[in-house]
Amino acid sequence: MPEFYVDLTNPTKEELDAASKEYDLLYQEACDLVAEFDPCKVEDGTCLRCREGDGVNFCCTGCKHRGAEGCTVKAIWCKLWFCHGYLGNTEALGKHFNDEFSDRIQDLRERINKLPHGIGRGGRHSKQQLFSYYDYEV
Repeated sequence: MPEFYVDLTNPTKEELDAASKEYDLLYQEACDLVAEFDPCKVEDGTCLRCREGDGVNFCCTGCKHRGAEGCTVKAIWCKLWFCHGYLGNTEALGKHFNDEFSDRIQDLRERINKLPHGIGRGGRHSKQQLFSYYDYEV
C-alpha cells in the first residue's frame, strides 16, 4: 500500500503531493467510469430519474458547484453518488446498472476512502476545499 494512505495528523508537503496526485487519478477514473456506463442516462438535458417522474432533474440540483454545463469543480464523490431514488431499490438498480458497474464503483469508493486525513470523504466539497484545510494549494 502506498505511504500516503497512512493517516497522520500533520501531513508533510510530500504526503499531500502524493494524495493530490492520487485524488486526480481516482477522479479521472471516476469520470471515465461514469462516461463508460452513463448511469444517469441523460437525454435532452434530463436524467433518467426525472424522466421517469421520480424526482428532480439530477441529484446534484441545488449544489453550489453546479453550473450550466454540470460540475464546475473536482468533487470526487459527486462522480460516485447516484440518486437516492435508486439506492436500496434493487429492481431499479438492476434495471439501470449492471454488476460490473456496481463492482467498479464500490472498488473506487473504497480506494477513495483510503486517502489520508479524510480527504476522500468530502461529500460535495471540491478538491480545492478539501486540501485547503492543510494550507495546500491545488
